[in-house]
Amino acid sequence: TAVMDVAAEMIGGAAAFAQKAAYELRQAVQRTVGAGVRAEQDGETGRITLKKLEKTPSVDDPFGRDVLAAYWRAVQRLLVDHAGALACAASADASAFAAEQSALAAAWEDAVAAEAKKQYAPVFEHYSLLPRTMPYAHAARRLFFSALSKARTVQSQPESA
Repeated sequence: TAVMDVAAEMIGGAAAFAQKAAYELRQAVQRTVGAGVRAEQDGETGRITLKKLEKTPSVDDPFGRDVLAAYWRAVQRLLVDHAGALACAASADASAFAAEQSALAAAWEDAVAAEAKKQYAPVFEHYSLLPRTMPYAHAARRLFFSALSKARTVQSQPESA
């Protein structure tokens, strides 16, 4: 039962990470279209930053709604795969499962972050080409990638060659 408790905790952590990635994806879409933010350029470095103007509780842009819907559909499929991987690992002995925990969590977070980036890519591609939203898009992408990285609970395991 200790293995099942750990597996349940890992599924809870997986869901929490998926929710955080969705939040960051929604924020990125809002920032990309310039909703609730103002772009400012640093005179010395030329770096564009976004300043918050007001709270934007939802993605009103149809592009954003579609992105979030597609993200959650993909995360559902990923969660089924993750649960299967957890079940396979848990069917082994407890010490083997314990050794796999970090690798399984890292694989989940890699997959979810990659999916969030994949869903964001067409939004960025579209709005980064429009003169009015270009600065928003580039700053939003930088913030989005940084937020996804900071949200991780386990860093990716480097591939051994």
